[in-house]
Amino acid sequence: MDSTKTKHAVEKKIKNKDEHIKNSWFCRYNLLSVTLIAFGISSLLFLPDYIHKQMMFNLELRPDSRTFSEWKKPTVQLYLDVYIFNWTNPEDIKNASTKPILHQLGPYRFRDYPDKHNITFHENSTVSYKKSNIYYFVPEMSNGTMDDVISGVNLLALGAGHSSRYWNAFKQYGVSTSLNTFGQKIHVVKSAREMLFDGYADPLMTIGSWFSSDAADFDTVGYMVKKNATDRLTGKYTVHTGVGNISELGKIKKYNDKSFFPHYQGECRKLKGSPGEFYPPGRQNKEDTMFLFTPEMCRSLPYEYDYDKTIHGLTGNRYTLGQRAVDNGQLYNENKCYFQHEMSSGVWNMSACAFNNPIFMSYPHFYMADQSYIDAVEGLSPQQELHESYMTLDEKLSITLETTARFQTNVMLDQFGSISLYKNVPKILMPLFFIEHKFIIGESDASQLYYGLLIFNLSKYAGFVLIFLGTFLLICRRLKCCNKGPVIEKNLPEACALVIKENTV
Repeated sequence: MDSTKTKHAVEKKIKNKDEHIKNSWFCRYNLLSVTLIAFGISSLLFLPDYIHKQMMFNLELRPDSRTFSEWKKPTVQLYLDVYIFNWTNPEDIKNASTKPILHQLGPYRFRDYPDKHNITFHENSTVSYKKSNIYYFVPEMSNGTMDDVISGVNLLALGAGHSSRYWNAFKQYGVSTSLNTFGQKIHVVKSAREMLFDGYADPLMTIGSWFSSDAADFDTVGYMVKKNATDRLTGKYTVHTGVGNISELGKIKKYNDKSFFPHYQGECRKLKGSPGEFYPPGRQNKEDTMFLFTPEMCRSLPYEYDYDKTIHGLTGNRYTLGQRAVDNGQLYNENKCYFQHEMSSGVWNMSACAFNNPIFMSYPHFYMADQSYIDAVEGLSPQQELHESYMTLDEKLSITLETTARFQTNVMLDQFGSISLYKNVPKILMPLFFIEHKFIIGESDASQLYYGLLIFNLSKYAGFVLIFLGTFLLICRRLKCCNKGPVIEKNLPEACALVIKENTV
């Protein structure tokens, strides 16, 4: 009898222990399920918003932000390509039966080191600054040298003739005599170095202030004089930092302390878009026009949506400069204020921003311009793949994934009253040179951006996954799919209390 009682006592003790173990296991199972569901609900409510706020915070421009140093002085390799048109028959300019013949030279490639200085942050969430670029010639990446001999338009004589075109006969006679006395011609022959950044001296410059007060600030003449290692020709930018309103990030607010272009009237006075470093994230409609603020060209350029494009795994929206930017107002009424004189589409007059010299901008080779400009000279062949400008922005954050900017500088040759040097010169828009500025995001930077966006996207679904797992475990327990034996729920509350106590000790 004693042995039988002992056996039953042992069996009961073992059974009670098994019940306790199973109850403890099921309690932990329930706690895990509830915890997963709770974390899932919290993730749905808070995690995506938290990560989104962090991403927007990192995009804001502040002295201590991650974006500041790269914005101030970019570390990515940037290059500027310059193509110069060599005028091969300048002596025939007054021959009505012959067109100017142009031969494209280049590219002359320069390593570009941009920098911003005089940076001032303001309490209204804007920042003011000036910028400059240092250019170094890269001979091994160029098609030509700085010693190449080039024939081009004489900018100094042209400026003198154009400035005096409405003067009285007596004053024009003085200009005409000065041009002849100093041996001026319609063209000059100089090296590529002189034509571009270095410039060249000319005796006529000693009386340059007679034609323009701004001429006194220049001691050399050239296509890109005062644009290397100086901010002489760049103004003061004021843009929004995105602090407090990320939808305003990068937008131009003032230029040279003015909230408008003083050179124009109407729609053309408005400052629109961004100087190009930042665009507001979270665009609601990718087909909205993106404006690039370009004070060097006296305007904001409209980039219009073209198509979606993938770069290093990132999906971007591609925007291009098209007909809208160069229309003379016939198709787009907003452009009429840029064309104060009758001109065919394809170019825009920027004399107001070029010391009133007859400077006109266009796409290279008069791409998308009226055929009359192309037919007036020989040697041009506009092609979309070579002469189009575009940019691709990340579809979520509007970070620039790639950009290609191509613009051509032209001057208007014409007769200027009684200036003898320009007598019988036909009215022709002469291409001087065009630039090509390219950028594409590096694979390393693209990878960081990709995984940052991936984490944000996954955060939207993390809550659903946790809720699903928690619910699945609860269902499994109820359906006994996770246990082969019977589910013992006797004294389960006491067991759970014990488990909680054990886990908190």
